Amino acid sequence: MTLRELKNKILLALYERYKEGNTSHIEFDKLCSLYSIIYDSEKQLADAFESLHSNNYLTATFLINNKGIIHGLTPEGVHFIEEHLLTDEDLIADSLKDTDSYTKSGYNLDIDTDEMSTSQDHSSEKEDNYSVAFNSKESYQDIKDSSVNPCFGIDKLAECYIKQLDKIAEHTNDNFCMLGIFGPWGRGKSYFFKQVKKRLSERKKNKKKQPCINYKIIEFNAWKYQDTPAIWAYLYEVIYKHGLNRFQRLLFYVVYQLKHQWIRMLSYILFFVLVCLLYNKISMLQELSNSIKSVMQELKLPLAWFTAASGLFYAIIKNPFSILNSIEKKLKRRSYKGMLGIQNDLEQDLVFLINYIVCNNKLKKKQIILYVDDIDRCESSKMLEIVNSLRLILEHPDIQKRMIVICSVDANKLKNAYYTCKYDNINITDEQRKDANQHLDKLFVFSIGLAPLDKFQQIEFLDKLVITDEEVEENTSEVPFSINREKRSLFVHTEDAEIEELNESKIKELLIKYIKENNIEGLTPRKIRIIFYRLLFANNIIAAGNGYCTEDTLNHIIVASLNDKPEIETDMAFSDVIKMVVPY
Repeated sequence: MTLRELKNKILLALYERYKEGNTSHIEFDKLCSLYSIIYDSEKQLADAFESLHSNNYLTATFLINNKGIIHGLTPEGVHFIEEHLLTDEDLIADSLKDTDSYTKSGYNLDIDTDEMSTSQDHSSEKEDNYSVAFNSKESYQDIKDSSVNPCFGIDKLAECYIKQLDKIAEHTNDNFCMLGIFGPWGRGKSYFFKQVKKRLSERKKNKKKQPCINYKIIEFNAWKYQDTPAIWAYLYEVIYKHGLNRFQRLLFYVVYQLKHQWIRMLSYILFFVLVCLLYNKISMLQELSNSIKSVMQELKLPLAWFTAASGLFYAIIKNPFSILNSIEKKLKRRSYKGMLGIQNDLEQDLVFLINYIVCNNKLKKKQIILYVDDIDRCESSKMLEIVNSLRLILEHPDIQKRMIVICSVDANKLKNAYYTCKYDNINITDEQRKDANQHLDKLFVFSIGLAPLDKFQQIEFLDKLVITDEEVEENTSEVPFSINREKRSLFVHTEDAEIEELNESKIKELLIKYIKENNIEGLTPRKIRIIFYRLLFANNIIAAGNGYCTEDTLNHIIVASLNDKPEIETDMAFSDVIKMVVPY
């Protein structure tokens, strides 16, 4: 919450007490607690009261440790509220309250009933026959999509995601690295990844100042090739095309041919050597005239180059470098490997390509990020096929160490696909929903969900989308969560007590406390690990916005992770953070 918004809420709360005739003194934090006013820190709250006091809008006594006591509003404060903060409806309501108090006290008001009824008739007639009109004016604007400036603190959220990505990229675990970006259609999954990609690119330019992991980002659209039998062959081609530049592709072609077709290449070399020997033998014959020998000597070098180029071009035309042809040949042959699917045929070639891109140089700290988008636009059976196939590819240890896959998908659509394929999506039980969540837990080692927007965030996006000539765009908020969700935002804190730091040890302690107090059956080691890292990531997001994480928020994350369906209202404090770390 901005300082200006906080001051306005404080003034409106004091005005409410003023209208009720309440003149008792009240402490800063108690006023906020009574009227559900949320603030970022006690320092911000003290600054707000100090600013209002300096403008002579209220009288107060300030104490140490950012505490204080409010005595009441000044006449200037009341005038400012009624002029700038109250709507016309509020002023009319206040007038009616005053009128009611006058009549109850015996004060007589002279009202011309005929005139009032006439005015009411006119107003109703106007309401029935007229509406507000505007003078239309043509205004054609560019269609904005990814060009809209960041909002909702997406910059900070992308930074939190990258920091976690760096830890995952160290590959200290033996698990495959598949990450998720979850959210419904249109929520901004692709936009979020573009912000991640943008910051990784900026960091790459400044890597001399600060050493960091160098990511090679390759994007693949799963929906585009969903009906193609050799979809993973196209995936290979995308990695080949975007992972290497033209010169690197030429070198890779030579290395690939030497590795896979060394017999054919050796035959070309032997043929070339044989032609050269034959040429030299003929040129040494005594019977040939000097003129013929001189011509042959001049043609010796061009002929050698022509022979070599002809052999190379023949090899390319006869056997063009495409994994598609290789797969077609492998699928035609009789082999038990063909029963294992296309991924098995691709595995060795993909390992060879990825190793070539990364160059197996630990000093470069190079990793490949494969971003797979539009999975949820595919058919249900294709969605699961794509995700499960990615998992199979990542189980190869050499690929696992060098590539991270990030899937952008609607978690609900992915679970519905699971229900359709396994249970025909009819009368889904809680146990089957739990089974679907466990399936996703096995697939994704880490994920983030984009939470539903509250009304303030919706208005914030509209402000970013439409900027008139008279308006000047404000700086983007750096808080990666909504500061307008006020329900259950207050916490008990005495003046002398110091707020304890929330770190991994404290999270472990709170999780142990929850497990002891609640006898949870079927809690597996995988689920415990997932819950712990969700709590840790939530703490990192809140810390990035300099907020206070409450035990209530942590408990909601635990309950949501255990599939107990907690009621999380949109206007509840940190409900968006809960949705971010528990996306399914």
